[in-house]
Amino acid sequence: MVKRQYADCFSSDNPTPWVPPAAAGLTANLFTGKNRKLWTLYNGRPKTYSGVALIVPHHKGAKYRDAWNGLDLTPVIENGVAKIAIAINPQLPGCVVQDWGQ
Repeated sequence: MVKRQYADCFSSDNPTPWVPPAAAGLTANLFTGKNRKLWTLYNGRPKTYSGVALIVPHHKGAKYRDAWNGLDLTPVIENGVAKIAIAINPQLPGCVVQDWGQ
């Protein structure tokens, strides 16, 4: 479902593997679409991770979403940077979208 909803991101010619996550034990990849960015995440820890997972440049007017769980996110925005917190169950994936095109 996520792949279909964000097909423009997943069909990008320039995905960025292994972008730095905000916490040890997480793995992140970046896919850029039209007026949005999507990060796939993986929690390699043996326990649920809950907290800031990504620290990324903020786009004015951007909305953030935990696409894996269908939840809107409200990151902390400071000095042009968004600190995005989510919960990811142990050894499972997650997906965060930053959308400034709506």
